[in-house]
Amino acid sequence: MNVENAVIPTPEQIKELGDGGHDRPIYMVNLLMFKKKTEYEDRRETDLTGRIGIVRCWTPLSPPTLGVQ
Repeated sequence: MNVENAVIPTPEQIKELGDGGHDRPIYMVNLLMFKKKTEYEDRRETDLTGRIGIVRCWTPLSPPTLGVQ
């Protein structure tokens, strides 16, 4: 098995991941950086932190995914 670090996997790498045949778990880590304060494109004012702001934008994702209750 060839292991490479990649920010954007190739279609072949995604296919290999989904083909199964793995004898141990696959771990994925997402490293996210947040601004201290949310900044909107329309420049509206807010007191939300960047972390809370992004959670609200990513509504399809479960908030516990980002460690926010």
